[in-house]
Amino acid sequence: MNTTDKTIDHLPHSVTVEMSGQCDVTALQQLADAVDSIVSGQIVLATSAKKSFLDEIASFCGFTGHELVHNETRGNKLHLWIRKGQ
Repeated sequence: MNTTDKTIDHLPHSVTVEMSGQCDVTALQQLADAVDSIVSGQIVLATSAKKSFLDEIASFCGFTGHELVHNETRGNKLHLWIRKGQ
């Protein structure tokens, strides 16, 4: 997990989480930990080679009150920007 402030294209983020090669439960726990480490309004960038994570992350955001700000595929990786809710 990278905790330096960065900007990729037009979307700033505070933490990057690489979820490729992990089981779903481990990846979601890693994402939850990353979101817990930032303050409301900051953004986590999560990346994964598993395209099905889009649906899982959308559900995670709906359940936890966070916002899936943007998603895109770059090469073979899915990139998801998640803004921490209140």
